[in-house]
Amino acid sequence: MFNSLKEKHPLLSRLSAWILFPLLAICLAMYLWLSSGMPTANSVVEVAGEHGTAVISRSEWGVPTISAKQDLAAFFALGLAHAQDRLWQMDYQRRLGKGRLAEILGVSALPSDKLMRTLALNTAAELALNGLSDKTRAILNAYADGVNQGISALKVKPIEFYYYDIDIDPWSESDSLLLIKLMAMNLGANYQQELSNTIVVKHLGSGKARELLGINIAPAHDMPASAQELAALSEFYKKIERQYHSTWEGVGSNAWVVSGRHTESSLPILSGDPHLRLQLPTTFYLAKLQGDLIDVTGATIPGVPAVIFGHNRHIAWSGVNLAADVQDIYLERQHQVNENLFEYEGAWLKANIKVEEIAVAQQFPEFLRAPYKPLKWQVRSTSNGPLLSDVFGSDRHFSLKWSVLDPVDTSLQSFLEVNYARDQQAFSLALEQHHAPALAFVYGDVADNIGLFTAGKIPIRHDANGQLPVPGWTAQYQWQGYVPFEEMPQQINPESGILVTANNQMHGPAYPHIISNNWQPDFRAQRIGDLLTQHIQENNKLSLGDMAAIQSDVYAIHAEKVVAFLLQSVAKTSAQDELVNVLKDWDMEMSAHSAGAVIFRAWSRHFNSRIIGDELKVQFSYPNRMPVLDGLSASYQAEFIATVINGAHRAWCDDVTTEVIESCEKMAQLSLIDAKDELELMLGGNPKSWQWQDMHKVTIPHSTFSQHPFLAKFFNQEHATQGGLYTVNVAGGLYSKDEGYIKHMGATYRQLIDLGALSDTQFILDTGQSGHLFSPHYTDMVEMFERGEYVSIGQGELGQILDTGEK
Repeated sequence: MFNSLKEKHPLLSRLSAWILFPLLAICLAMYLWLSSGMPTANSVVEVAGEHGTAVISRSEWGVPTISAKQDLAAFFALGLAHAQDRLWQMDYQRRLGKGRLAEILGVSALPSDKLMRTLALNTAAELALNGLSDKTRAILNAYADGVNQGISALKVKPIEFYYYDIDIDPWSESDSLLLIKLMAMNLGANYQQELSNTIVVKHLGSGKARELLGINIAPAHDMPASAQELAALSEFYKKIERQYHSTWEGVGSNAWVVSGRHTESSLPILSGDPHLRLQLPTTFYLAKLQGDLIDVTGATIPGVPAVIFGHNRHIAWSGVNLAADVQDIYLERQHQVNENLFEYEGAWLKANIKVEEIAVAQQFPEFLRAPYKPLKWQVRSTSNGPLLSDVFGSDRHFSLKWSVLDPVDTSLQSFLEVNYARDQQAFSLALEQHHAPALAFVYGDVADNIGLFTAGKIPIRHDANGQLPVPGWTAQYQWQGYVPFEEMPQQINPESGILVTANNQMHGPAYPHIISNNWQPDFRAQRIGDLLTQHIQENNKLSLGDMAAIQSDVYAIHAEKVVAFLLQSVAKTSAQDELVNVLKDWDMEMSAHSAGAVIFRAWSRHFNSRIIGDELKVQFSYPNRMPVLDGLSASYQAEFIATVINGAHRAWCDDVTTEVIESCEKMAQLSLIDAKDELELMLGGNPKSWQWQDMHKVTIPHSTFSQHPFLAKFFNQEHATQGGLYTVNVAGGLYSKDEGYIKHMGATYRQLIDLGALSDTQFILDTGQSGHLFSPHYTDMVEMFERGEYVSIGQGELGQILDTGEK
């Protein structure tokens, strides 16, 4: 064959012989080399350390079941497994938390590094070690030993380490605590909301801001900062968030539990699917641990020695972000002469000052550029907290008070005690130690108890509500301690036998404390509750299959009244008839093949923009406000829109830029025309042929290669998806003219646990177990996840290999 090619195409044959074939051989050799150090699926390996011997058995999905005669040996093996599969992710997160990304990414990462050095999360993590029990410290130490043994045993490092030409630092105990603090940062950045709220109040006035945002405006106080300064500060931090893919619409998680009287097994069934920023590798890592006392299965976070959500032989649990307000922006008064003095209660107090040295990688190509000198970065903190304004470079000063920065933080200890808990009392005692991130937990046990608990340190405020920045020079706005655990919202064994939480408000108006200023609409919670109640009313005993169907549910309950309003409003014109006819037949499902989902999503975005966009337009004299106000205008305000079409705040429908007074019905008609024009450009001219999956994609970016013009094609994951902003199977994201409707946030992990049949427990990740590009487990769960399927984690196999008796 080659001789024939040589005779007919001599130039092509030479090109193949001298370039293409050698290049393919090099690529194959690199692939085999990079793959050689990866753990093997369907394998059983014995590992040993100073804490004892453990056996790691990996399933066909690369999920490890770890068995040992001593708990510390099991945690040692977990650290080793994490290092084998997710070492780059662990190292990257550690660099992010310590403010060391510029060392590998260069100048572009300096804003993030400055912010992290200013927050000093790493220092807080090191201090938190002192408050942990001896048992927790021993587990941390054993886990770190396992990670470090995994590092030392590497034959081949993950490819990212070669690309950036960096070594791997040993893992320390405080590194694990740092990752928990990073998780708290990802789950709550209320300071951003305070900045945005202030800009909206300055722009619209308190009355309209209250209508749009649903916030309670605190009594007026001295705010020396202008809206322009606050807007510039807000946009600076949003740029950092966008760089690391953490802005979206539709934030949330789901968790629910039903008592045994409603289930086939006669014991509780518990379901959970945390919704987080999508990333590769994914946030969670599945594992099962068996030791002399520990016997726990579920989702771990690489770098952290605990199962975050899952079950042991006695209890099961899951959780959602409480969206707690645990951050406050304080405005600071600086001395006119000495810039390091700040006022508090009439006295001038000196700021705490620390000089940080930030290394910065050279720009490509390195051999043509002079190396950067390390940046000397001065970090200042007042009595209220670190000065965020120094990161931005503002002449006005703002500090951040945040519970995560407390020197005492026993959150890891709380997670570990949950892993060991055998009953409701032990579970509650474990949560009492939880600090951050604040979470709402659902609980079930083999004694047929169910519960809903909230945990985390929530500040008590007297003269502020956490929705706007407050003066930091007076004690009037200082926190008055934390809400006692026994006063946190909770429910145990309700008469209904059903407990559901989906980031919705968890208490009534009479509750005395501020838990959150960012509750999500109750659309998902209502839909889950409706489906469960429907089963019960029809005398159907619930099964894992029923729970799986709910987790995959894409019914847009929030669209019901909105679509009815639209259909009543539209004029009978040929330009709108086709779209209207599709919506009349729409089943409210944001499913892959739905044309109605396409029209509703596009129309609702345009309607939202027309309703609030005119009020949020920015004059040329206030350009710094534009990113915040444009972002608000572009994001779908579901609850606000619902109040408008129901008759309240109808004045918003009038376009203030015109002399004519427009009605909501007129705006609905115009928005439908806007949607039609957009969709015809994207999908063609036949509305009946439109499919949600053709315009709705999920993009899962790699931690550092996501923007690389070449590597992103290999390391990122993109595919069609379904779901909407407020469906149970949520698809949080943003619209852009270049990409369309992109899902950036959603369920990253799902679990279904029947306390009456623990061996049938089901799990799934949104991508896969491995962080190695060439591993078969990099994205092998993607299609199963989209289809609503699950995998099992090995049940009992290793108990036969190393039988430790009843736990």
